Amino acid sequence: TVPGLAVGFAITTGGGSLGTTAAVTNAAGQATSVWTLGGLAGAQTVTATSAGLAGSPAVFTATGIVLGLRTWTGATNTLWTTTTNWSPVGVPLSTDSVVVPFITNLPNISTVTTIKALMLAPSAVLTLNSTLTVNGNLDATGTISGSGGVVLGSVTPASVKGVISQPIQITNALYVATGALSANSLQVMGTGAIDINGQTVTIGAGGISTAGSAPIQLTQPGSVLSTTGGASCAG
Repeated sequence: TVPGLAVGFAITTGGGSLGTTAAVTNAAGQATSVWTLGGLAGAQTVTATSAGLAGSPAVFTATGIVLGLRTWTGATNTLWTTTTNWSPVGVPLSTDSVVVPFITNLPNISTVTTIKALMLAPSAVLTLNSTLTVNGNLDATGTISGSGGVVLGSVTPASVKGVISQPIQITNALYVATGALSANSLQVMGTGAIDINGQTVTIGAGGISTAGSAPIQLTQPGSVLSTTGGASCAG
């Protein structure tokens, strides 16, 4: 037990933050700092260094786990509702973010489904024959196809891009286009809004409509919004 020694704390891998980077050992020879892990999964490390002290620096290791993330594996079949098609095992909950890579068995949704966020890898196709509500970011860099529809229901600002062959409905908050976006139709309603944000948004024969005070923003240079259908702005 050595009281009164200066100890320096430093994050060496994984990011995150420390409550303090410098402390002095107490009467029990202990120095403390609060370590908040970074946002990436995997091993993360912090060192505690005290000049001239045997065993210095001490290395502390923790493992970060991303909660609420499920990755499609298609290990069993193409059904979204098959638990063994997911890693970790289990059908995504409404609070889960979902990643779909480009693999042989790609998912098919045939029942009403709600998730937190969705990322489709390039060339990955999600077949949607029901309603999918995404309450966060939607990255459909692959393609969402089928006869269903997509509801973007985040209550805080979120992002959207990709290829969606069905209708899109934005209901609650601002969605910002972060890349090219296409859909069969676009409906913005309630407290929803969309910022084209200098991107190209292409809407098909279903057209564009707004209701209430819901705006479509085209204030950034390069913003392009087009449709082969009609346009109706109400409210």
